[in-house]
Amino acid sequence: MKQSNTVWSHYFPFKSVTYTQQYLRSKYEKRGVKEPLSFSYKNGYPFCYYIEHGRKFYEQALSAPYELKPILLFYGAIQLLKATLLIVDERYPQNSEVLAHGLSSRKRKSQHYEFSQDTVLIQKRGLFSYVAHHLFQLSSLEGQKFKMMELLVRLPDLRQLLDQLYQTTIGYPILEIAPGIYGASERLLDDLHMTASRYFQFLKHEIKPLSTQNARAGTLTFQLNKDDLSELTFTLIDSNNTYYLPSIKKSYEPLPEILVHLMLLYNLSMIARYETEWWSELHLHQTSNDLPVIHAFLDLTQRKFPYRVARLLSDPIL
Repeated sequence: MKQSNTVWSHYFPFKSVTYTQQYLRSKYEKRGVKEPLSFSYKNGYPFCYYIEHGRKFYEQALSAPYELKPILLFYGAIQLLKATLLIVDERYPQNSEVLAHGLSSRKRKSQHYEFSQDTVLIQKRGLFSYVAHHLFQLSSLEGQKFKMMELLVRLPDLRQLLDQLYQTTIGYPILEIAPGIYGASERLLDDLHMTASRYFQFLKHEIKPLSTQNARAGTLTFQLNKDDLSELTFTLIDSNNTYYLPSIKKSYEPLPEILVHLMLLYNLSMIARYETEWWSELHLHQTSNDLPVIHAFLDLTQRKFPYRVARLLSDPIL
């Protein structure tokens, strides 16, 4: 089974080392790197190799059984991120510390283990923190621990499934009511146990509330320039580019979707490699809600993670 070119067509230019060297030189010159020509020449081949290696992992994952997909997708994601790091750090990797995963999980699972309640810890050093700092300017994640469910609810593509299985509402879609006026269901306020005024204070007034007389009944309404919608750090975005306001307070903490996928993939790849008995029984007996959620996530990340990285590569700010 061949991989669709829909996502990978964004990477076609990087099949040319000549183009890639020109691309890197432009990025380095913009960043004020000394000797941009030298570094672009040096990094052109590794960049192309990382992309191609990553693509092959994803291509193999398409035809692999679900039991093996997490391993292939995790290492495919790592290769794509290594290429991206060469844009913001022309000397990557400078030492062996940045080659480690930078994440850890429990090595022994409890008797009544549930994937949704498992946790991943972010290490001080390693690739994860390096990516968070250099690609997203996040340096405060070190030492933080995330439950898998806390990560899953940040993926609105899984919204319907999580609601069916766990009665968990991820968030509410942001709808354009009129030019410059947007809204979401007021049920959001009930979920967060906030009043409208408290909610806008909580957001530090990043969005401006609409006056009460102009508000629509049952809708939390606010003013916002359309161009600014994508700049909001707390919104969730699905594959159809629909934006959501989270209905879970912790989901408002900045955590780019690429990092969410990476943590979930890391833990699943560790389980697939080292928790063979639990992993095999999960797929054989199908008695847990974990199975449909894991499979849905693997289907999602298989197509969405390469797309998100491609968006990064095309970002003029990077």
